[in-house]
Amino acid sequence: MPRAIITNRIFIETNPEVEKELLRNLTYSIANYRTDLPPRIITTARIIRDGLMSIPSGRVDLIPKDYQIVQQRVSKPVEFPEFKYKLRPSQQEVYDAVNSDCFINAWTSWGKTFTGLAVVGKLSQKTLIIVHTLALRDQWRDEIRKVYNIEPSIIGSGMFDTSGLITIANVQSLYKAPPDLINKSFGTIVVDECHHIPSRTFSAIIDANHATYKIGLSASARRKDGLHVLFPDFFGKTHYKPPRENYMVPEIHRIQLPIRLSDGTETWAVKLNNLVTLEEYQKSIALIAASYASKGHKVLVIGSRTHLLERCQEITPGSICIIGQTKDRESQINKIKSGEAKILYGSTNILSEGISINELSCLILATPLNNEPLLEQLIGRIIRLQPNKPKPIVIDPLLIGKTANKQAQLRKGYYLRQGYEIKEL
Repeated sequence: MPRAIITNRIFIETNPEVEKELLRNLTYSIANYRTDLPPRIITTARIIRDGLMSIPSGRVDLIPKDYQIVQQRVSKPVEFPEFKYKLRPSQQEVYDAVNSDCFINAWTSWGKTFTGLAVVGKLSQKTLIIVHTLALRDQWRDEIRKVYNIEPSIIGSGMFDTSGLITIANVQSLYKAPPDLINKSFGTIVVDECHHIPSRTFSAIIDANHATYKIGLSASARRKDGLHVLFPDFFGKTHYKPPRENYMVPEIHRIQLPIRLSDGTETWAVKLNNLVTLEEYQKSIALIAASYASKGHKVLVIGSRTHLLERCQEITPGSICIIGQTKDRESQINKIKSGEAKILYGSTNILSEGISINELSCLILATPLNNEPLLEQLIGRIIRLQPNKPKPIVIDPLLIGKTANKQAQLRKGYYLRQGYEIKEL
């Protein structure tokens, strides 16, 4: 009887027919950004030699039915303390169902971190949680303390400790760590914001790990580049998508600005830089932020250009700015939570994912975008429930020009599909 041995990957004995079928299922044609270029071809299957292949550990569904399956994934049983809180019904349903690799694709505010930790305790394995920002690492640390009253171990920021029941690791630090200290040391791996998994750093770490359970968490099941087709290779075909709940429905304010976004032949980076260095644009964004803050909102102004964010902060005294160089992020965030500051200017790559500042109720899109998954994530920053919070508002500044209009229409299409009320101002 032919065998399939499951370790970090599935090593499977093949004949020409099986090899052809595996290559067919694990070869992906990804549309190119440029329509004049051919699609990218990606395969996650590897031919080791005649009669032997390896495929990603998530694709047990591709093992032929007449094969003997040999499980050699790593189990590291441990005893967890009692989970201190009660799950909501939809969270309980996911908790009860998880018994293998899976992707938990839950809307912002559903409680992915909270439920993920409950699942980790149920599986009772020494656990590695992988994040890609320090802010997310701190968020997981705080949640672990809350629900289990234990201190997690940390990999990153000069620390390398795996002694705890749960270890939280920054992906960049993990990528540089000695493989023999990581790859067979955990029974469960949880990847937060797992839509990043197609990146070389993430995929190399997950693909090399022998853990029994590999679990992905994300609010987004899509990537603009189409690489979301790879998710099942890492986390299996089991996909949990609980209902949207525990959130506030935002209102969209589209504000026309008398400012042009270039339609010339410059690169997008040049067009964007030219826009954000315009004093008129900087003042417009800052004044909109100040206006909504004066109406009782705690405002998140998010953009991809730090120069714009820093300049807007200068225009609005008492506001705060969190970018890559900001060292005291936690104390800055606490100023928003306490009400000491009402406007937060934040970098897209830091604040677009995972950060829970429930008090935020207004989002300003400070740099143009046409990335729907990213738009969804950004809106997620302001819709969490919070006592006495005003109705969330998304400010969508509209610019002049064909490119700007096309992007604005794409965003409007997303708002309409979500059923959001739109006001043209």
